[in-house]
Amino acid sequence: MGGMTLEPIIKRPESAELRSVWPHEAHDFTPWLAANLDWLDILGLGPLTLVGTEVSVPGTSRHLDVLVEDPAGRRIAIENQYRQADHDHLTRGLAYALGLGARALVVIAENHLDEFLAIAAYLNKAREHLGDEGIAVFMVTLEVERVHEYVIPRLQVVERPNAWLEQLHTEGSSSVWEPREERWSVSEFVQWAQDNDVEAAEKVQLLLDEFESHGGFVHGGRAAAPSLTIRFTVPGVGRKWPLCLYSLPQRGSTVEFRFGDFRSTPEVAERLTQAVCSIPDFGLDSESIRDAGYRKMPKFAIKALSEEAVRSLAANLARALLTDNE
Repeated sequence: MGGMTLEPIIKRPESAELRSVWPHEAHDFTPWLAANLDWLDILGLGPLTLVGTEVSVPGTSRHLDVLVEDPAGRRIAIENQYRQADHDHLTRGLAYALGLGARALVVIAENHLDEFLAIAAYLNKAREHLGDEGIAVFMVTLEVERVHEYVIPRLQVVERPNAWLEQLHTEGSSSVWEPREERWSVSEFVQWAQDNDVEAAEKVQLLLDEFESHGGFVHGGRAAAPSLTIRFTVPGVGRKWPLCLYSLPQRGSTVEFRFGDFRSTPEVAERLTQAVCSIPDFGLDSESIRDAGYRKMPKFAIKALSEEAVRSLAANLARALLTDNE
């Protein structure tokens, strides 16, 4: 028996209806996307930061689904639609992007007709001549597949502003704008800190060691700049990602808190909020996070944190997330 090897179990994913995973686009899919922006690494814009959901458009009674910023602070408007994108959705998305000062629009739908892809391509070509007065357009398809109890979202960019992305890449100090096929490893992230952010390197390693010793799981990201996520399996809730680590040219090694990933479980979100806000180095106010519906995603340079704060962070989050209060 000792020489036997188990054959891998290979299963073909089965297509599933979006509504079987997210019953309502506005109430279910949009909040999920806002809390899991790393799924949009495929855009090639680098790590995105949430500005808000259902954002009011000045001068109208309308609301944009999701507003985010890229690492350079450029605003990106995101509009979601179940089924097939239509004229009204595309034109409204463009109007919202203009009204909110966004540099780009992302339209996510189950399907995009060729005529809309042609319009998006035309707008991206026009932007090459208009410069910052134009709007870059991404058209993204969304579908989901299941393998037993696992759900696999599939997002694919079917139209992108290649010239604009090339411009961003040229302006950036690294290849942060291009998505990466393979996930980053812990050793690669630490090596980046040692080479580019010496003051943070020891604290990065300490932070990762502390989380692993307190029951956290470190998972590699796919942004082109080194990135990691810290995952906990929360009793009664499941897998959650309370924070991410990024290597940003502007800040160096950075920790970002993902309160939004816990919006569907307010009691856990509150425990997480209290755990982070109790650490003076972060200077966060729990009331403001609560009032914002746990949508805030604050970032902090790891080199600015004390060793005590790094150790307290791992211990506090473990107590908050691995405690079954039911």
